[in-house]
Amino acid sequence: MQPNEARLDRAVDLISSSTSIDALQAALFEIRDLYCAAHLDYHPLHINNVARTNLPILSTTDRAWISHYQRHEFVRIDPMVSTSRKTVLPIDWQLLVDSTKESRFYFSEMRRFDIGSNGIGIPINGAQGDRAIFTVTSHVSDCGRWEMFIRRCVPELVVVGRYLHEYVMKFIVPVGANAGPLSRQEHNCLQLFADGHDAAAIADMLKLSIHTVRMHLRRSQRRLGAASRPEAVAIALVQGFIKRTSLVVAATAACANFWSDLLAILV
Repeated sequence: MQPNEARLDRAVDLISSSTSIDALQAALFEIRDLYCAAHLDYHPLHINNVARTNLPILSTTDRAWISHYQRHEFVRIDPMVSTSRKTVLPIDWQLLVDSTKESRFYFSEMRRFDIGSNGIGIPINGAQGDRAIFTVTSHVSDCGRWEMFIRRCVPELVVVGRYLHEYVMKFIVPVGANAGPLSRQEHNCLQLFADGHDAAAIADMLKLSIHTVRMHLRRSQRRLGAASRPEAVAIALVQGFIKRTSLVVAATAACANFWSDLLAILV
């Protein structure tokens, strides 16, 4: 299923126009409504040199749930948190509900607070050791409708979660502060990758070998402190190193093959 580019572009606009953590929190409510989700939740798990008590949880859930979660230290038994340490793939709640006694208790508490009938957790792992999990929940309980929700919305929300994380990092720590400016060819290759072109097409456009293009992409990734090329694009966009216009194309292209294989596991 093709992503809804207008919707994703609107979600990215809401994030990129935010000037503070509070503004990101407000934007999250609008993004939730764009995707007709029950709730969206961004939970940073670790950011270097930032105390856990200073990590901002952004969520559309009732503050009573967040207080309950923190007061009872549910981070210790939250199966989404523990599973996110082992995988980069989105995690369907249904795979975890009955996995342990603690999981059953945790999800029963979520139902008690009306968080949602189903949910997907999207792990975010940065190159600097920063970790977060971005969760989308839905009140849809029918299996067929939930599968449709996954196909229609979750690939886009993978992108939204990564972009949101980069902006949280920007407000808390200087994202890419240790990165030097990109060289001309690194910039050109990364910009064209952000426009949705693969290495072969970039090589043809710039009259370079594929090996050279891949080398420039690897160097730009390292220079930006990114764990992957899509993450390098997100950081470069947030920092203004490349043009903002192509995020949707780049992100959907980066997710396409990933999701075609993953959906068979999730649904």
